[in-house]
Amino acid sequence: PSRRRRRAEAGLSFAISGDAYMNAATYPSGRGGHFGGAGGMMGRTTLQSAGAGGAKHSCADKSSSITILGGRVAILRRHVVTASYVMFCCSLLFLSGGLPSGTTLVHRLLEVVPEEVRFTGARIATTEPALKDSVILLSTLKIYGTLALIMFTAYAFLRKRFPLAYNVRGKAGPYSPDDTIACSMASTYFERFTSVSWTYAIFGLSHEEIYESAGLDAVCVVRILELGLKLSLVGMLQSVYLFPVYYWIGEHVYHPATASITDPLQNISLANIPPGHHSAIATTVAAYIFFAAAMYLVLQEFEWFTTYRHRFLCKARADNYTVYVTGIPLELRNDAAVSSYFRECFHSDSVLEAHVALDIPALEKKVAERDACVAKLEHAINVRDAKGGGTVGPTHKTGPLGLWGPKVESIEAYTEELRKLNEEVARAIEAIEMAQRERDATVADAAASRADGVDTGANCLSFDIETTVNVVDSVTSGSELETPKKATKPKEMSTADSSNAKSKKADVNVMSALTFSPASESRLKHMESLAESVTSSALELIAGKKDGTPRDAAFVTFNNLTATNNALQMIEERPFLMDTAEAARPEDLYWGNIGLSHARKQLGALLGLTLSVLLMLFWTVPVGFVATLSNLSALTEVFPTVGHYIEAHPWLANLFAQLAPLFLVVVVAMLPIILKLISQLEGHPSLTAVEASLFAKLSWFTIIQTFFVSAISGSVTKEIQNILVSPVHAVDLLAMSLPSQSAYFMQIMLVQTLLGGVGIELLRVSAVGMAAIRGFVGPSLTEKERCTTWMGLRTLADPLEYLYARELGAEVILIFMILFCYAAMAPLTCFVAGFCFVLLASVLRNQFLFIYPTRNDSGGKLWVNFIQIIVVCMMIAQIALIGVLSLKKNKIAAPLLIPLPIITLLFSVYLKQKHYYVTTHLPTKICVQVDKENEADGNVQDFQFVRERYLQPSMRAKSSFPENFDEKLCESPAKETMKRGW
Repeated sequence: PSRRRRRAEAGLSFAISGDAYMNAATYPSGRGGHFGGAGGMMGRTTLQSAGAGGAKHSCADKSSSITILGGRVAILRRHVVTASYVMFCCSLLFLSGGLPSGTTLVHRLLEVVPEEVRFTGARIATTEPALKDSVILLSTLKIYGTLALIMFTAYAFLRKRFPLAYNVRGKAGPYSPDDTIACSMASTYFERFTSVSWTYAIFGLSHEEIYESAGLDAVCVVRILELGLKLSLVGMLQSVYLFPVYYWIGEHVYHPATASITDPLQNISLANIPPGHHSAIATTVAAYIFFAAAMYLVLQEFEWFTTYRHRFLCKARADNYTVYVTGIPLELRNDAAVSSYFRECFHSDSVLEAHVALDIPALEKKVAERDACVAKLEHAINVRDAKGGGTVGPTHKTGPLGLWGPKVESIEAYTEELRKLNEEVARAIEAIEMAQRERDATVADAAASRADGVDTGANCLSFDIETTVNVVDSVTSGSELETPKKATKPKEMSTADSSNAKSKKADVNVMSALTFSPASESRLKHMESLAESVTSSALELIAGKKDGTPRDAAFVTFNNLTATNNALQMIEERPFLMDTAEAARPEDLYWGNIGLSHARKQLGALLGLTLSVLLMLFWTVPVGFVATLSNLSALTEVFPTVGHYIEAHPWLANLFAQLAPLFLVVVVAMLPIILKLISQLEGHPSLTAVEASLFAKLSWFTIIQTFFVSAISGSVTKEIQNILVSPVHAVDLLAMSLPSQSAYFMQIMLVQTLLGGVGIELLRVSAVGMAAIRGFVGPSLTEKERCTTWMGLRTLADPLEYLYARELGAEVILIFMILFCYAAMAPLTCFVAGFCFVLLASVLRNQFLFIYPTRNDSGGKLWVNFIQIIVVCMMIAQIALIGVLSLKKNKIAAPLLIPLPIITLLFSVYLKQKHYYVTTHLPTKICVQVDKENEADGNVQDFQFVRERYLQPSMRAKSSFPENFDEKLCESPAKETMKRGW
């Protein structure tokens, strides 16, 4: 019975019936009348027969053993005649037609066996055997492992020969577009490591060195990969007892549900355990050990992350000393009012500056034109110096795209254009600043009146939001607010008079809407001026006639960490009023989304959720099709014609099996582009917030699409309909599909790691290709131009930062999800996952040190989101495992596993109590300590690292010139023009 899986193509199960019926119903140690195929090893069979009188005979009765097709069968002597007749027929068949196949043998037996010898329950396998999972997995490892080895060899050869491509941070020059690229540690280690030794020497870098050279986000990625490796090692240790249990039970306990398992990979997995067998308790024990280790390791990770996170928050960075404020009332939407508000809340000397975001579309357009003109003028001067000998300048045509029109001297034309644009920008900025000063003066007068005791209440500066909304509505519709007096219907008037009338009407409505007790004349005048200011702002906001309209947001900068930390935790009496949040880096801000209304942000979040759900539903089509390629039975069911081609050309089966994971990796690579566009529609104020939203979407897409849809593979549409009718069906579906899909998911891990994570990542295929194209197109006369990105084409000196959200959400999350699901079901997965984690850790350590700049370092914010996601992955995997054991009818193993997801849920609740909160804010004690050190040191007292950093870019410079203007432009033929201009 232990060798039952060596049977050949065809199998035959039958019972022989003569004057005594032979029943193969019970088989305590045998195979119940199961015969192997032609030339195969037949199982030892035990037959029970009942005579005419009903007496039963067991195998202990007198019997003889005969051999049929290489197998021995124990048959009672009373039926030797019948068996001999069958053997005689077989011998005749052998002599007449040679050794037939199993199917031909069965048909010929059915033709020659007399009627009194009856076959029942015949089972004939006529289909070609499917490719085994082990064969497919080995082919994947050979193909993609060879490609990865070739790419690694190429990298080892090119590494030292092209340091500009593979040591970007160590070779950063003075014209590097970003100061976060240069790294002295990269230069040191690049020379120390050889072409091969870096693969293991890179692990000698401590987390502290990675933190100092690559930032906290890089340390988080390295620690996440190390966490995955530790969990893989736990699964590997458990395989010491899981492999023998799965293999031995499957070999020695027969069950029809597991009788067809012949693949070595499935022989050492839960799929090999017969339904209802008590040995599945080993799976339950392994699950408890594995997930207990996972929760313990997550708690350990919080310790180091909290320490490093607090160190990051103590740095002298602009975002660590600034808060982002939204929900600002209309009367506080100016720099002075916001500063006064926070000075009243905290110490008067704590606020360094405040900048209310302004709506300045016309100014931004002019500044963009000026920047383009500066670039053109700078290039024209370079052309004159490089090609004209310093005297002859270039020319161009003034028509559209420079294709027609009068020809002019480029330097002179661009100089005149730049002069005009600088004047226009300067006038626009001065007008906006004047309007700001007027608003600031109004607030100052209000504050002085309150200080003199004119108004002791809160109504002087604390303007009612409902009244403000009514004012805006009144201005928009032209209707009056409800007042104690009866309103009169205005007469018809012209459009010009209508605008003035609306403004006056709003002034009256503001005063009448506010109910005051009898007050002094000065208080009334103050409120009138305040109402005029509010009405003017509302009119500008609605009509859009004038730049400088304040938005509903501001950036407030403090001069100490204590005040910054306190401001982040302050609350107001109304929801979303003066709401504070961490400020992003100034370079990461999306100024178009700064100050969006609360309704617009809520609508954006709803729109993003709707589009994500729709995309997730439609994305099942390509993912389901790709997954079908690896399931030949499902593929032939959907496309019957393909089955004929596979039958005619068997090599196509292996081709489809290898293309399926590759296509899936390609399909998944397209997701981040689409999901990032959806995240940007949600109105996030910064790139960091967009990346966090992208990470969450990618993670759920990976779990649902790449994992769930790939697992069910077959009739995706039908199964989704069943899930919508009964959500519990999803658990049953996963339980039926997961045990046989482990090899497919191991393929995916190997393909995306060997091809993308190692080969393409090391060689920087896309970056080098883009730089090569950039070398042939775009300005490249000077070193600065050669190092500058042009029309999206990046040079080697300006590398793209590491896309943390994309890589973590699309690749690493998938490996963790597979590991959680198969650590107990198919322990071999732990070996493959551990192999992938080691490769990724080695490659990414190398890339963080030598390639990627740190300009997008968020301080580990994605690490918190990642931990939250993997805890959910743990619960999904546990529920799926319960479903698998339930379908296997394990009455002990499945119920014992029910408390595990409950424990994990309680663990998640425990983490949300304080662990995440502690990583969000800097402890007050540390704030005070750092502030004292800074005050004693005096290095940050000027706060140049934060001053004016949160002023909108278009408001920072009234004039702009090329860098080569002072040295070379004054010697050009346009010298007299420049003298007249400046």
